[in-house]
This record gives sequence, C-alpha cells and structure tokens, in this order.
Amino acid sequence: MLFGEYSKNINSQAVKMIQTANVKTGDSVEVYGVFSAWDIPQTLPEITPAKIIHAGGQ
Repeated sequence: MLFGEYSKNINSQAVKMIQTANVKTGDSVEVYGVFSAWDIPQTLPEITPAKIIHAGGQ
C-alpha cells in the first residue's frame, strides 16, 4: 500500500480493478504492476496493479 493523498487514489483504483476483474481460482492472469515493495523474508513482492489481463478481458 502507498501513503498520502496521491497514493490513496492509486490504491483505491487498484482495489476497484481487483474487485471487478472476476478472476477465479485456476484462471491465468497477467498483472502489470507499479510501486512494488519486497519485505524480507516475504517470498513474493507486493505490487499495486496498474492493469489486469485475463481470458475474460481487461
């Protein structure tokens, strides 16, 4: 998550995008992200999605 007013708007847009993506378990998706964070020992980086693409569309 990002912080500040600008970041709050980016996070809000990302949450809406994730909620409307209609991705189901087993779907293949491509996520284009920005503003990553990687906290050790976390195995996967955290990204704020900028675009989500899957077989059902964008």
